Amino acid sequence: MMTKNQIFIYFLIPIFFAIAESDIQTSKLKYKKYLSIFLIFFLIVITFKYHLRYNETRKFHELEAVNLKKALSAAEIDNSLKGLNWITPFFDKKPLNEFIILKKVKNRINNINHEIMFITHYLFLDSITEKKLNYPSRTFTIDGASMPNDKSKFFLLYKNFFIKKINEKNIKEVYFLKHEKISKKIITLYLSEKCYSFREDDLFYIYKINCLK
Repeated sequence: MMTKNQIFIYFLIPIFFAIAESDIQTSKLKYKKYLSIFLIFFLIVITFKYHLRYNETRKFHELEAVNLKKALSAAEIDNSLKGLNWITPFFDKKPLNEFIILKKVKNRINNINHEIMFITHYLFLDSITEKKLNYPSRTFTIDGASMPNDKSKFFLLYKNFFIKKINEKNIKEVYFLKHEKISKKIITLYLSEKCYSFREDDLFYIYKINCLK
């Protein structure tokens, strides 16, 4: 439930079939050979079906309704991404607009001369910028899947980890990309209000850290 992997159950199908095959082989059924052949055939059909549904057409995925033919070369963002195609649900109609934003973000980050923490789903930015972006987690949700919320028994442990990371890395500011609409509770839930000040510009929501040590 906490992985948010919407198609996880379909990866269990081969395991279920293996268990079924094991039961068949240990049973006293008369036509075990034909049942095994049927299971293999059925598994191939199901595997092909879910490949088309989930790998090709992205069923139950954020890209399900996106026209993948509009994808552009990711090399436009950075040369290290050459060979990849790029399109996201944020800019599914005009992916070029996203490229413009990400190029601005890359340039802005490279011109910051102090330590920052970046809260973003664009985790690859850490590999194409000159700065360490000090992500506290790999995903950012506030329902307890990515980071413990205040109802979790692990809340204080994570809060201490979060504050420790800010202190150890000497983080001066925490950045959010405006168009991602990631909840600001990722900051406000773990830090006292007196320990940050807030501002925004055309690209970012920015929390300046004031009192953590």
